[in-house]
Amino acid sequence: MSEDLIERLWERSGDGPRLGREEIASALRPRLARGTRMLRGYLWGYLALMLAALVLGGINIAGYWHDPVMRTIQIVLTLLVGSLACYGIRLLGDPGLVDRPSDSLLDSVRRRLEFLGPRFELWLWTMAVSVAVFSFLLNSLIDSGIGGYRINKPVVFVATNVAMLLIVYGSSKLSLRPVVRELQAALQDMEDQLLERSVAVDRWRRGLRRWHVLIFVVLLVAAALGLWLAIPASS
Repeated sequence: MSEDLIERLWERSGDGPRLGREEIASALRPRLARGTRMLRGYLWGYLALMLAALVLGGINIAGYWHDPVMRTIQIVLTLLVGSLACYGIRLLGDPGLVDRPSDSLLDSVRRRLEFLGPRFELWLWTMAVSVAVFSFLLNSLIDSGIGGYRINKPVVFVATNVAMLLIVYGSSKLSLRPVVRELQAALQDMEDQLLERSVAVDRWRRGLRRWHVLIFVVLLVAAALGLWLAIPASS
């Protein structure tokens, strides 16, 4: 595990001479590669969702062909999803996400942090919009078989979609925070030829995992308790 190697190197350095950049890079490289895979996973996962939305949009355009208003809405949303997907495909080939053999790990980290700036911030909002559009297209498909799409409570509809946008954006940004902190720590450690910040991030991540396990257990117990209470009521 790269975390164990980082801890050993940090303990070995102590108050002695600074570690070499290559020594630090070899310890950090597996962790940073894991972060890169996570970023690519975000892109591919939401591109798959957008592909599903494009299929739904095509079906809905045909299903609402005799309803000019809904047909126009479906066409506009399908084109929107298509343009968002093009942006995601463009990001997959972005230099900030591609490791070139000729580059040092330090240069790769700098490019990755630059990639996680405004360009990826826009992708986070793109992800949120794609989820809201997918939800609308799916509901449109379901409602097309029962008389057409209707918005009975416009205020609730708008509030729900705004909440969906904010929740998807916020949760995505929060889940990427460990990757950003790892990159920032790696950049500072390689520049200073130390491992102090990376060790601190490791310990922070371990504490975070404990909270994740605790929250998962609490939710699991709550779900089991809710199911147990619902069984007598339904029988």
